[in-house]
Amino acid sequence: MQNLTYLTTEIDKTDKSMEVVKKMNKLDLDLRKKEKIPPEMNGSGRAFWRFFKSGTTFQALKFLAIYFGVGALVIALKFMAQNFFEVNETIISAIFILTYGFIIYLYFFGKTKNYLSKIDLASGQKLLTGEELQIGQKLEKFIAGVNEGYWEWDLKTGHYYASILNDEKFGYEHDFVKTVSEWRSLFHKDDEERTHNQVMNYLKEKTDKTYISSYRIRTKSGQYRWILSRGKGIWDNEGKALKLIGSHSDITDEMYVEELFIREKGICEKIIENAPILIIIRDRDGKIIEFNPYAEKITGFSKEEVIGKDSFSFIRPKETGKILDEYFNDLVKNKIITRNKEIGITNKEGFTSTVLWNNCFIKNYDGQIIGSVFIGIDVSEKIKMVETLHNLAYYDQLTKLPNKEKLSEIFEEEIHHRNGAGKKLAVVYFDIDNLKQINNTLGHHAGDEIIKRFASLLEEEVSPPNVVGRISGDEFVIIYVDKKDVNDVKKEVTRIIKDLRKPMLWENSEYYISVSSGIAMYPQHGNSFSQLIKCADTAMFVQKESGKDGVSVYDESMGERTWQVMKMGNQLKGAINNREFDLYLQPQFDIRKNIMIGAEALIRWVHPQRGVVSPAEFITFAEERGFIDKIDQWVIEYACAQIKRIFDMGINNFKVAVNVSGKMLSSEKIIGTVKKAVNGNGINFSDLEIEVTETAVITNLESAIKTLRELKDLGIKIALDDFGTGYSSLSYLQRLPIDVLKMDRDFIKNVICKDTDRYIFKTIVDLAHNLGLLVLAEGVETSQQLEFVKESGCDMVQGYLLGKPVPCKEFFDLLKIKNIKV
Repeated sequence: MQNLTYLTTEIDKTDKSMEVVKKMNKLDLDLRKKEKIPPEMNGSGRAFWRFFKSGTTFQALKFLAIYFGVGALVIALKFMAQNFFEVNETIISAIFILTYGFIIYLYFFGKTKNYLSKIDLASGQKLLTGEELQIGQKLEKFIAGVNEGYWEWDLKTGHYYASILNDEKFGYEHDFVKTVSEWRSLFHKDDEERTHNQVMNYLKEKTDKTYISSYRIRTKSGQYRWILSRGKGIWDNEGKALKLIGSHSDITDEMYVEELFIREKGICEKIIENAPILIIIRDRDGKIIEFNPYAEKITGFSKEEVIGKDSFSFIRPKETGKILDEYFNDLVKNKIITRNKEIGITNKEGFTSTVLWNNCFIKNYDGQIIGSVFIGIDVSEKIKMVETLHNLAYYDQLTKLPNKEKLSEIFEEEIHHRNGAGKKLAVVYFDIDNLKQINNTLGHHAGDEIIKRFASLLEEEVSPPNVVGRISGDEFVIIYVDKKDVNDVKKEVTRIIKDLRKPMLWENSEYYISVSSGIAMYPQHGNSFSQLIKCADTAMFVQKESGKDGVSVYDESMGERTWQVMKMGNQLKGAINNREFDLYLQPQFDIRKNIMIGAEALIRWVHPQRGVVSPAEFITFAEERGFIDKIDQWVIEYACAQIKRIFDMGINNFKVAVNVSGKMLSSEKIIGTVKKAVNGNGINFSDLEIEVTETAVITNLESAIKTLRELKDLGIKIALDDFGTGYSSLSYLQRLPIDVLKMDRDFIKNVICKDTDRYIFKTIVDLAHNLGLLVLAEGVETSQQLEFVKESGCDMVQGYLLGKPVPCKEFFDLLKIKNIKV
């Protein structure tokens, strides 16, 4: 832009030169008028006229002598040709007249043109000043010196001359353009009409001002370059335009710089206008001269309110005023450049935000500071996000307790600060025994509420500097830093477990929780938090396996036990994949008809090394480790296949009862599994009986009732197994869609020797019958027990007295031998 301004200034200097040219043309007009030369007379006629009008007597006599001398010579030559060569007189006359005229022309007009130039120069010297003559003589050199081109347009003839086209940047040869039409043909199509209108308007105005226009001209290579055209008109006495003369300047580079400047300026304005950052610009006196929309948004002040304000006093929070005064005073004095300085500001409504400030100075070409730019980023949300991420990384989101990572940091810090202080560190691992049951019964929202209450109870029981944390769903950790020995820790944990046994209320109902806990000591059981938590977890697991609801202290033998459990898990997983299971069938009898009416299918694990493994050793483990679904599925499919084999033997009206777990019962898979097994073997749904335990039902009562009703609608018989060992609630019997009530062996073993047991047994049988249920007595092992259950009205019986569980092949042999009669 500065280059363009400089060039424009230089071009202004040519005005004086153009005035000289204009004055010289005016002198020519004045001479014409003074000498009474007709306006249309030019060239030879003009010279001839001036010759006679301005010549001396001597010059006139000289001209007459030459004229008559030449005439005499021509006549003599004519006479000689006529007499000596006998040429026709007419032809000779014509030849010599032409020769005479040509000789007169060569002499006369050569002289008159030379004379004319002398007269014009003499006249001009009389009317122009010395300075004007000097400028006129240097016009062409001056134009070349400022890298400009000279142009001239003769409005009468239409001739146009533009010297700039000869420049190597344009690439045209000399006199490439001769007319104004040819000149206009080089215009950029977007500039032609505008430029033409500008020059026409200038001519109409008949002004003495300078004509100025800028437009693009096509170069020989086909590209376009910008030129700045300046000129003035020459008018006759009647005000008619005779010529336009002026200069052409190549301003392509300047236009590029200007366009770049405008574009960059526009970008800067867009950034200031739309950037989500505070941008505040002040002048050298500290007065605010720019305040962008985002600054208005954050501070609550409008641009009009702050323009002209001194520094930032309008946004300084009072509580940090002293610090900010010093900071901003230094900025106003241009003492410091700030990078990444967080300062709180209070907006117009009194809300405080944290802003990360950066500032820089604005300097002129001499390096002097003429202003400052302040850029601020509102990092309030970023700070909140960092805090949130920190909480996510180090704190449990449900209980707000420290998580495993945070507990590890705390433990390491305690080791660093307390090492050698005479006190031992302890890590205590807690696990809620029955949280899964609560989740399945009441829903996970209830389980979450129980966890939060449990966390609150632990925090109430544990005082600082000891720390409570949660590391997973139902697992908590306490780090004790002020206990003397393991007995002190165990005593404290036992007290906590006792207090945790208090009932918790949920939706007007009381619920009890039990806790298994394990203790590991530093440095006895490990030197790091990861080692100690592993040991404490092992101790907790041993406690859970041995009966739950208590505390165990880690010892090295527990590692072997845990290893065995892990080994069991791996082997059981392999047993499922390799189908290492078998079904044993135990007969069931109708004691009123004295015939075998069915059998209960009991799973056995045929271990490659250990042989047959009782379900008591692996079923609970399978339920806890999530293997039970696949085991239940295999049992149902295999049992239906055995029912098909029994029917193929010609035995009808024979049912096989299959036990399913609570997890399978609450799963939607059971319906599909049963349908596939029954239909795949071509048997009836009524030939299959599903047995469920009280515990499996009560774990998720509503879901269990829904699934059992769907099974019963298919025609499957439903039996409630082990009645009396679980909750033994008679109230839900009428809600369950069951067909058979199986009395647990614990009711049978004492009926002979205890009157109360006999009474309870008979009462339950009567109650079941009143509810429309059949009763099956399990665990009948003596003839006295058999007689008692008959007298009590039992419908069916099962036990070692009448038949032990045997492999399917032996059971089929038994059916053939006994023909299913007792």
